[in-house]
Amino acid sequence: MRIHEINKEEWIGSSGSGNKPVVYKAGAFSAELLDGRLLNIHVYGKKVIDEIYFALRDFNWKTIPYRIEHMESNVSDNGFVVQFDAIHDSKDIKYHWKGEIKGTADSVISFGFAGEADSSFLSNRIGFCVLHPATCANMECEVEHYSGEIEKGTFPARISPHQPFVDIKAITQFISDSEAVRIEFQGDIFEMEDQRNWTDASYKTYCTPLYLPFPVQTQMGSKCAQNITVSYKSSGEAANKAAIAQEMCAEDVACACRPIDIGSCISAPLTDKQLQRIELLELSHVRYDYYCDENNDKFDEIIAQIVRMGSKALIALFFTRDWKQQLNEVYDKLLANEDSLAGILVYEKNAKVIEQEVFNEIRSKLLDIGCVIGSGTDAFFTQINRDPMDPEKMEFVAYSNNPQVHAFDNASIMATTQGQIANLKSCAQMYPELPIWVTPITMKMRWNPDATGTEVRAVGEAPRHVDNRQMSLFAAAWLIKSIAACIEGGAAGATYLEATGTCGLMEEDVLTRDYHFPAEEGMLYPVYYALLMVRGICSVDSVCASSNTEVATIFIENKDTKRIVIANTSDTPVIYEMPFEVNGGRAFMLDETNVAERASVGIPEIDDIYTSFEGCRSIRLNPYAVFALEYLKKK
Repeated sequence: MRIHEINKEEWIGSSGSGNKPVVYKAGAFSAELLDGRLLNIHVYGKKVIDEIYFALRDFNWKTIPYRIEHMESNVSDNGFVVQFDAIHDSKDIKYHWKGEIKGTADSVISFGFAGEADSSFLSNRIGFCVLHPATCANMECEVEHYSGEIEKGTFPARISPHQPFVDIKAITQFISDSEAVRIEFQGDIFEMEDQRNWTDASYKTYCTPLYLPFPVQTQMGSKCAQNITVSYKSSGEAANKAAIAQEMCAEDVACACRPIDIGSCISAPLTDKQLQRIELLELSHVRYDYYCDENNDKFDEIIAQIVRMGSKALIALFFTRDWKQQLNEVYDKLLANEDSLAGILVYEKNAKVIEQEVFNEIRSKLLDIGCVIGSGTDAFFTQINRDPMDPEKMEFVAYSNNPQVHAFDNASIMATTQGQIANLKSCAQMYPELPIWVTPITMKMRWNPDATGTEVRAVGEAPRHVDNRQMSLFAAAWLIKSIAACIEGGAAGATYLEATGTCGLMEEDVLTRDYHFPAEEGMLYPVYYALLMVRGICSVDSVCASSNTEVATIFIENKDTKRIVIANTSDTPVIYEMPFEVNGGRAFMLDETNVAERASVGIPEIDDIYTSFEGCRSIRLNPYAVFALEYLKKK
């Protein structure tokens, strides 16, 4: 594919159907309906539910998409009624359901479905899910169980490793001293999980309980029906009858206690051009995954390249059950390169968490090597939250992140950065004395620790870990927002993406894949330029960041210079008001007007990228634009 063949939507990274949400009102409630999903349910401007949606998950927890047909709506002074058909048609999984959403003037919204399987298939879930916003943390609630028992509790503040509530017939959220929202469930048994474990900024109430065996065989012709009813009650004047707009100012910026180590991943030797490009990013570290049961004959060459980049190597060792023999084989390689190492991670291949005793023995052997040794999990934070390791035996703790475990639209992906902060805060409570590394952070899941079977990829079908938005402005804006979140959360280090390929910072020089990906050989992705904007962030004097706004912001300060990096994390243009006045300096904007031109650059020249900045308090940012401004500090 040639650069001129990439269309505007691909450069921007648009997702979804392109439909716009429709707002419906029911008494105190307002809600948005988009593609069969009930979103952003508010009471007098206060969000109480993120989303109510239908989910069909296959035997490996893959979400099966659907299309909407025959949608009809009727709106009156007394409320609204919406009806539609939803059709799932994906390989062997065929299913349809009829949805009906009603809203009434007495502040009641109901969402029901009746579905039927049009083929036989294995599934892990069929039914409704409710997302409660992460802002519910510490909120009081009452859970009604099917036995009739009432359980009083609160939404957990620290991320709960297991289900905070089970056997849920109804849950009441006390959104203020005088207001309550009640959610009733019919058609199955529901329970709640803390989705911040996977960086989702929500708690999820779902069916069917996970203590029941899965996957289950769904037979063709089998039927299912569920209903969710949401109601609002107030014992007095509503506490908040207008949405409160929050404007960012300089005081809102959360300061980190230290600069953050930013790096990327490498899996094979790079070409000379690729090396020169990566060197410009001034990465603190580059991660290499060393699988002890595989061929690692390029190890020394890769280490030499990492050194040439001006970086240190973060080596992730993946042992198997033959770990004793493998340890002896890798030890000499590591010792010979100890001056080039940033650290060593010790994992067990295809395991969520390595056995503590095995880790202890491996660590005792590696202590002779002069670098820090850590572990945790190569999967989600969930794994070490549920199966923590001994902090006395590690010099740092690590886990990986990706924003697409449960939801895949642009807005949901951007929202997961608040889940990244929650991960870091909870991890710090578990390991208060240890540096926390989030490594790696990728756009999609690299491997599925909860898979129940093997998937076969058809010829021409992209692997599950590939997302076409990797080469888009959306990915660049998400990366800046994610770095800001890691700074706010207190991460010591974060490893982003791979150096090259469909999951990387630039396209490969030679393409051999059999599926579509919108990129030309050797082109630079916007995420590369995003990392270029924060280059050298590990060695600056101070770093501050804010990620919980539509415009994510990173402030970087050195002895003589300051730098501000901002990203529009929405799909509409925004005006960013600088929190202070800057007269002079140089700036670089990457957006839809110049992204194709920048993608075709061979080796970027910093002085050519930046242009003179004459001073302006208002900056217009196109959808998912990223912007950097560098200027001298006042004497």
